[in-house]
Amino acid sequence: MPLQWWCSATGFAWSWSWRAYPGVWIVILLLTLPALVRRPTGMTGQRRVWWLLGCSTLWAALDWPLGTLGAGYLLSAHALQFLLIVYVAAPLLLCGLPSVWVGAVGRRPAIVGVLRFTTHPVVAGAVCAAVLVVSHIPSVLDTLRPTQLGSFALDIAWLLAGLLLWWPVIVAVPERPWFPAPVKILYLFLTGLPCVGVGIVLTLTDFPLFGLYELAPRVESIPARIDQQVAGMTMWVVAHLMTFAAISVVFFHWARSTEAASTTSGNGDAQMTATTRILTIVFALVLGSTFVAADEIPAPLRHAKAGQLGEVLTDARGMTLYVFTNDTEPGKSACVGSCASNWPPFRPSAGDPVPKPPLTIITRDDGGTQYAYKGKPLYFWKNDKTPGDAKGHKFADRWFVAQP
Repeated sequence: MPLQWWCSATGFAWSWSWRAYPGVWIVILLLTLPALVRRPTGMTGQRRVWWLLGCSTLWAALDWPLGTLGAGYLLSAHALQFLLIVYVAAPLLLCGLPSVWVGAVGRRPAIVGVLRFTTHPVVAGAVCAAVLVVSHIPSVLDTLRPTQLGSFALDIAWLLAGLLLWWPVIVAVPERPWFPAPVKILYLFLTGLPCVGVGIVLTLTDFPLFGLYELAPRVESIPARIDQQVAGMTMWVVAHLMTFAAISVVFFHWARSTEAASTTSGNGDAQMTATTRILTIVFALVLGSTFVAADEIPAPLRHAKAGQLGEVLTDARGMTLYVFTNDTEPGKSACVGSCASNWPPFRPSAGDPVPKPPLTIITRDDGGTQYAYKGKPLYFWKNDKTPGDAKGHKFADRWFVAQP
């Protein structure tokens, strides 16, 4: 395979053999130099650690194997790259900015004027959302990824969008008195929605959206559609968790600083301290309910007790659902013909809500559709007559009740 300076789609069969990308190394080396030179950067102590962690995360996202997989093999690796660059590397780099640099920028009115516009929360959020959406338009992605220059442009666009996104939250220049911690929390919540939206589209679409990844050589025999669903779940769930992690940091930092200020100001602000505590508890409950909701059984599934079997999955009527051990390929049913007569597939009905992961809809070989839970197709057993029956459990040691 010829030497490549940057990760891009090549069409070659995937191999776990290491590949060199000198262009990636040069970019990472240039970024790490400020942390390796003590003077005149002024980068010391904790800021150096943040900067190096940001560079390391960026390196992991761009270099082999993740960079190679994301550029031309797996959409799920591509999604993970995006999250690492925008949600991890970018804020770490900003946390590592030397105070000398920030102070120097703050003393230059021309630069402050430019930053006041480009890093305005509305502008920064809109630009990041636009980069996210445009870079995931199939025609755009299929055009950029096959070339080294296009892939480089995409990765750098992600990094710049991430720096813009996080600048108003992390860097104090320019000053924005109207942008306190509560507004920052709202900003982070709103700017996380586009990523969740893209993740939902990828997860719920029944066919591969990107020709590049659909036609790419398979990695470990992972089907293109399953890869796309994993990519969607990554951008949907992982981005959601990253956003709330950032919100938690901002919130609790604000809570501590507010309580410290009220403590030093005397008893007159005791009510503010109590309010901060109450808000902290409320925020924790809301955050906890978010994670609990993520674990709920998605409609139209239900769960019910089935004697010694414990919790099992059922349909809305309470009829027990089963999985087939011969279904070894995720998202594909091996039960066809007479098998499907004895074990009817659990099919979507008109009026069913849009399934939420881990419940998905797969296409069977006969062209029909069927529900799958965590990639495993779901079935009924013809001899189960009433809700709660589980007569098909362990049938032929290949059929088992489906469990949450």
